[in-house]
Amino acid sequence: MIAGARWVQQRDEWVSTYELEKIRSTTFGLNRAMSIRDIHGNNFVLVLRPTQQNPLLWNLVYNGIAYSVAHGNCDISKAARRILKV
Repeated sequence: MIAGARWVQQRDEWVSTYELEKIRSTTFGLNRAMSIRDIHGNNFVLVLRPTQQNPLLWNLVYNGIAYSVAHGNCDISKAARRILKV
């Protein structure tokens, strides 16, 4: 997984983290994850544990999520809001 100031990518899937429109809590195997979609229709399943274990990567991703939620254009489930603490 790699991330830039405004995006996160794994293999050929990526999303614009500052333009998220939907976030849902899910699982990936036994791991907690977030299903996220941006305004361009890009979908991504973000597995939390490995992402959070890399503080620089998590900081980039979380800041984009927090921005999207704070600006009111993101539909985030209650479970995802509780898990992400946004």
